[in-house]
Amino acid sequence: MIKETSGDFAPWDFLNVGLIQTNLKASAAWRQGVGPPMHALAQAKAWDEVQRSFSYFRAAEPKPHIILIPELSVPRDRIRDLENAAKALGAVVIAGVDYRLDRTTRRVWNEAVLLIPQKWKNGERSRRLTSIVIGKTYPAKKEAADLANPKNGGWTFVRQPHCWLFDAAEAGRFGVSICYDFLDLQRALLYKELVQHLFVISYNRDTDSFLHTAESLARTMYCNVVICNT
Repeated sequence: MIKETSGDFAPWDFLNVGLIQTNLKASAAWRQGVGPPMHALAQAKAWDEVQRSFSYFRAAEPKPHIILIPELSVPRDRIRDLENAAKALGAVVIAGVDYRLDRTTRRVWNEAVLLIPQKWKNGERSRRLTSIVIGKTYPAKKEAADLANPKNGGWTFVRQPHCWLFDAAEAGRFGVSICYDFLDLQRALLYKELVQHLFVISYNRDTDSFLHTAESLARTMYCNVVICNT
């Protein structure tokens, strides 16, 4: 998805990014013998962590322009509350949400929401907000295997083969990746010299490979790379 902005603009000197590092356990997201969605108690705990982090951001100076929340961290029935929090703070939010399920066909989607308040560039409370759903293309091997396991419900992961490019005018162009999509070299080539920022939300225990990839892509794509992991 490409959004073009016409006219000249002066680039920002700084883009303030806030990270919310949740403590979601894998056993809550991928319940052995049950499968998705996230356990109800884990949902309540995850949302409490998100709420407390937003209260810290409201008191922070300077406030973040963009907030990242890791993959699978926000319960789906809390998306509307997250939209209200984004509008109240006046910050863009990129958040991983719990699996979307089609129980009839046993299909599952791993998605994030991009929430853009109308007045986010001024950091002001907004009445209106644009919401965009971003899908994950490549599941981790263990993720796909656990979801497909008959003991966990026998779910089929649905790949969403889209590359996202957003134009934030003076704040720069940015791309968004969910976890293993970050390791897609074709995606990196598409982004090269087109983005100033690449935001990655993930649930990944192999932090070393992501760190090395971030350092490499920052140099080859000529952009900032920010990873928000659990």
